[in-house]
Amino acid sequence: MDMLTLLIAAVTTIGLIVPLPSYAAEVEGNCDDAKTRVVRFLKDAHTGKSMSEEKWLTEEARRAPVFAGFGGLNALVKQSTARAKKYGGLGPITVRSTNRVGEACEVSAEVKFLTNHKDPTNPAVAANEDMVWTFQMSIQRGLWKIAR
Repeated sequence: MDMLTLLIAAVTTIGLIVPLPSYAAEVEGNCDDAKTRVVRFLKDAHTGKSMSEEKWLTEEARRAPVFAGFGGLNALVKQSTARAKKYGGLGPITVRSTNRVGEACEVSAEVKFLTNHKDPTNPAVAANEDMVWTFQMSIQRGLWKIAR
């Protein structure tokens, strides 16, 4: 019996056959898990849930000067939660589009609030735009994370 046959027999006998992690196939597959992560991120960000940068952002995104200059994930959560409260709370989050970009997924999702955030009396364009967030998600350490 050669070494490979012996190893397969031993693993099979003692029940240590371990399936590949679910993310292993996702790089080749669709972006469903990336969409789910985006919706969860937006929900948590707008409802004040404390989030770990390591679990949500790629290493590159965490180190980006623009992100750190903004105040990081805690500042984003604080600002997003304040906006949701201002407009009566978080409403539905709808994924608008998903595109494969190499091994990454680009996901756009719209956030709505319980009351309309648009103000027709405000001349600022930003005050009357849809709240659409676009993320590029990539797998890092087994999880879809925000790359940008």
